[in-house]
Amino acid sequence: MASADGSDLNSALKQLLANPRAFGSIDDRRAYLREALRVARCSPPGYTYCSLCRQLADLSFQVGDKEDGIYNLVESHAVVLRHRALIKYHRTMGKSPNNSSVIDKKYVDFSGEMSDGYNSLLNRLKEMPEEWTIIQLSCVVDAVWRFGGPNAKKWTPHLDIVRMECGPSPEFKPLHIRLAPPPEAKHYVVLREVQEMIIKNNTDHLRDKKKDFWQARAEVDVMIEFIIEFMNSKWFASINPFLAGRLNDEKVQKKLRARVEGVALKISTECGTAPLSPEKLCLLLKAAENFDYLSDGVLAAVLARVVDELKSPSALAVLKREFGQLKKEFPIILKNIKRGPVLLIIDEKLECLPIEQLEILRKHPATRVPSVHVTHGLYSVHRNSIENGLLNVDYQSGFYIINPGEDLKDMEERMSSFLLPRVPKWKGLLGQQLSPEAWSQAVTDNDIFVYMGHGGGGQYWNVDQLEGGIRSLSLLFGCQSAGYKIMKGSVEVDGTLQAYLAAACPCLVGLLWNVTDRDTDLLAQAILNQCLPQSKNPPPPPANERKGRRKGRGGAGAGAEGPSTPGALAAPREPEVARALTLAREAPRMLVTRVAAVLRGLPARVRFPRRSLSPGTAPS
Repeated sequence: MASADGSDLNSALKQLLANPRAFGSIDDRRAYLREALRVARCSPPGYTYCSLCRQLADLSFQVGDKEDGIYNLVESHAVVLRHRALIKYHRTMGKSPNNSSVIDKKYVDFSGEMSDGYNSLLNRLKEMPEEWTIIQLSCVVDAVWRFGGPNAKKWTPHLDIVRMECGPSPEFKPLHIRLAPPPEAKHYVVLREVQEMIIKNNTDHLRDKKKDFWQARAEVDVMIEFIIEFMNSKWFASINPFLAGRLNDEKVQKKLRARVEGVALKISTECGTAPLSPEKLCLLLKAAENFDYLSDGVLAAVLARVVDELKSPSALAVLKREFGQLKKEFPIILKNIKRGPVLLIIDEKLECLPIEQLEILRKHPATRVPSVHVTHGLYSVHRNSIENGLLNVDYQSGFYIINPGEDLKDMEERMSSFLLPRVPKWKGLLGQQLSPEAWSQAVTDNDIFVYMGHGGGGQYWNVDQLEGGIRSLSLLFGCQSAGYKIMKGSVEVDGTLQAYLAAACPCLVGLLWNVTDRDTDLLAQAILNQCLPQSKNPPPPPANERKGRRKGRGGAGAGAEGPSTPGALAAPREPEVARALTLAREAPRMLVTRVAAVLRGLPARVRFPRRSLSPGTAPS
């Protein structure tokens, strides 16, 4: 490069996007992009840095350099959040040099030994708990989406999916699969459908008549059902098991892997084909481990993908025969084995998608994280409280704020009568606002923080002003409390959520978009009922809810009893927050509320004494 000047860099980038071949061979383009990244690392602008990394990754995959491609895809995520974490670190160190409650700069910096190529990525993964599996979904760089134009809204992206297993002894090194949009995407643009659903959902409350309101909500539910069906049966069908977590039984896992490797060898010898790639072998193994989670249609799509490049008509028949035998041998064993948590890094353009509703993830413990860098940083901050891959939080150390806006009195009555008998040692406020200073103290002095009101509480407290980091598992039951604020132009997403993560909040439960208060109450009651001790004298359900919820039109838990019915209070507890959330999603009446609920941050569990467990409930 002739100059490190920003205008020259932007000009060259536009030329590269407009006419990549003008820069010569792929190696020439890779060399140029590496130099551009070197210059940009001083203070990388979000979208530019992301675009550079993904262009370089794309070129690396084209020449077969998978390791460099994977590293650059990982490097492309959460650029602005890394900046915020660095600012938070320097601000905190300036006032309190020995404060270890914020993410250390070495984990999120753009230079140094932890951001120095593929081996530095492997070192990061090795340090994190072996129970974790990180799945990263990235949109392939596309100038039409970036710069707009008449076709921008008709776009379903190609996806780069990276699977990364943590710990010192992973089953597989990081793997990469590129997923093309299905042919149906020409007529059904899923991202456009989701955006239209969100807009419709956010404007339904403006309807004057109750009948019109509920009719509109029902229409939103139908839209979501179509979106989930499209994702499962079309878009993600052939790679669904690639997103699965680890089996929590090493003996069974090794036995099953040996059988799957035997199947792969039999295909190669009987059909005269090349050995399966590590990506195809992993896909096959995860399909075998998760028979019970996959429909016949998805399993058929997976098997077809495994053999699609072998060019052998008999390979698919052999694979189906062998897999039929595997299903007879292992299903009962596999049904009783838990899977480790999946940490999802989701491209901001895909953040609106109900990824947790993919078949493989519906019953899996899954949480969303911004990037490998931030995840590694969060782990370093909370390492001493993590055991077997789970952050331990004390149920007796908690604080609640219910209805600080003083305009949700019915919700205040319902939730206070539900929550307070379970947590007599907690402090909190009902129908009152908390001062910013007291709010800061609440999230730094307690293991659990519960907020029930509008939004995520950012209207009452500026998280960026917090001195130090957040200690609490934060349960924010308000509209868009776990959603990103989409900024116009080439600017990364922002919002209260970003501030929580930059402040090293270990774990956060919230909602992606607007929801109704009663449905949110059902969700909150369900997850708290799983994670907290049972009350000796639980309050009766509200009169208008005693008949139970009406049956839905599909989705997880349609027609099941929610926690507003007396029987739900006796349900077995699930102290792992991610698993509790998969159960709690069954509770709301509307599908739009169920899929809005997400977990962000590290996998966590609520610890309480053995004597407080219900009869027949396993200890935590």
